[in-house]
Amino acid sequence: MFTFSPLSLFGKEALLGHHKWPWRIIRQQFANKLQALARGTDLIVLPVVLAFTDLVFHGFVSTFSFCMMFSQIFHAWAHETKSKLPPLVVTLQDMGLILSRREHVEHHRAPHNNNYCIMSGVWNKILNESKFFDALEKILYFQFGVRPRSWTDRNSEVTEETSISNNIDQA
Repeated sequence: MFTFSPLSLFGKEALLGHHKWPWRIIRQQFANKLQALARGTDLIVLPVVLAFTDLVFHGFVSTFSFCMMFSQIFHAWAHETKSKLPPLVVTLQDMGLILSRREHVEHHRAPHNNNYCIMSGVWNKILNESKFFDALEKILYFQFGVRPRSWTDRNSEVTEETSISNNIDQA
């Protein structure tokens, strides 16, 4: 029988490692950031596009899939210093169309239970205030046994290295 675990998509070390060493996402190759999400997108989009003929629906599916697939790129840009980003990316971040470093840094600060949206961050405030992420953490824990970082002792092995993570704050 097939059992799904959120950690099976990227691996426990990759997910926890990102929080211990957040700068690593910047150093990954472009294809490495895209490959897992691109595979999922291929498996879902093709059948959906073949099953439905509505062009508006195709436009939505295409836009949604593009954003999902490139969310790791947007996330990586949220870890990079402005001086190393293309001007267009900085403009998109400043407009709030893609995740900015200032918005994402809260996700990497204790208690590590907020700002999970890595595409644009637009929904973070609403989802944080409604305690959506708290409920989702409980569901994932009870369904898959994945213990959220926000429940972990701050002195645990997944505490990020602050000397490096402070680079996120640089403008």
